[in-house]
Amino acid sequence: MWGLLGGVGAANAQEQGAVAGTIRAAETGEVLPGANVVVVGEQRGASAGTDGAFRIEGIDPGQYGVRVSFVGYEPATRSVTVRAGETIRLDVELSSSQLVADEVVVTGSKRPEKVLEAPVQVETVSADDLEQGGGGTYLSALSNLKGVDFGRVGINGQSISMRGFNNNFNTRLLQMKDGRVAQLPGTGLPQGNFLPSSELDVKRMEVVVGPASALYGPNAHTGVVNLIAKSPWNESGVVLDVRGGQEDLLDFNGRVAGTVNENVGWKVTGQYMTATDYKPPRGGPNAGKPDSTHFFGSPINPAFEKQFNETDLVEDYDIESIRTEASLYYRFGDGWQVEGAYGFSENDNFGVTNNGRNRIK
Repeated sequence: MWGLLGGVGAANAQEQGAVAGTIRAAETGEVLPGANVVVVGEQRGASAGTDGAFRIEGIDPGQYGVRVSFVGYEPATRSVTVRAGETIRLDVELSSSQLVADEVVVTGSKRPEKVLEAPVQVETVSADDLEQGGGGTYLSALSNLKGVDFGRVGINGQSISMRGFNNNFNTRLLQMKDGRVAQLPGTGLPQGNFLPSSELDVKRMEVVVGPASALYGPNAHTGVVNLIAKSPWNESGVVLDVRGGQEDLLDFNGRVAGTVNENVGWKVTGQYMTATDYKPPRGGPNAGKPDSTHFFGSPINPAFEKQFNETDLVEDYDIESIRTEASLYYRFGDGWQVEGAYGFSENDNFGVTNNGRNRIK
């Protein structure tokens, strides 16, 4: 009896077929883990794994429609012909939806979700927004977001605060890169422009406006800025960018990325920027008057009778920024990924502290 049932089961398996493949984003080529795959008219389906792969078995021979859907992307239906004893390969690319409500973010609750379904307010800055921005660094694009208090303290210096907690030493804001903490170890301040990443390697920035300590710890009192970097699998090749502007601004950016095989990827980024920072005017109507940016001394306190203008103490206003980063990736078969990176950042710029405007090297 058991032998008969086993033989019938094997025969049914041979008479049926399967559909398997990978779900990716059409624009970037990224896999879409959790995508929903359903055989139309049949009670069979599957969800894509962490590597974007799916497999549906036990399908009777015939022609079917396979519908694929994922939040933030337009659903797609593909026609397949299933044959007995065969696995039909079906790779599907989904186009992103143009609806803002379908935008997918990960910073709100550390998992992919629609921006309107996130438990906290999440603002996003795309790579296109960065390219169209006119600021000296990628952080300048945050000035257009709701709930962000943005201050420009120099050509390559920005001050970012949220929820009214504006302070020159803002330790209440948490900065991250790909979900990893990016704070200065000595002060607990966000790394800001000291981060060794180039603007060309930024895929998007996600900003949580409001307290997020439950997920990210005590440094996230007012919000989180999470920088999402580009993947060498989805965006490989060589990209160079040169720009110039007022104040003798000259900025070079470069990114080189590629893959060795399906499991190993790498990228190298770099930036060199030089300019002359804002200098207090000393001629014309300002002749003989204190600098508007910084003034040392007191005309009424004898202990501080000696007076200096900022221009008397600063040798020059030339600023410079050098940063580079190299990353090596390894992907495991089950969708896990390991990244090793080394970064270097050297900056000479002006910044605002609680003691006024200072030169920071």
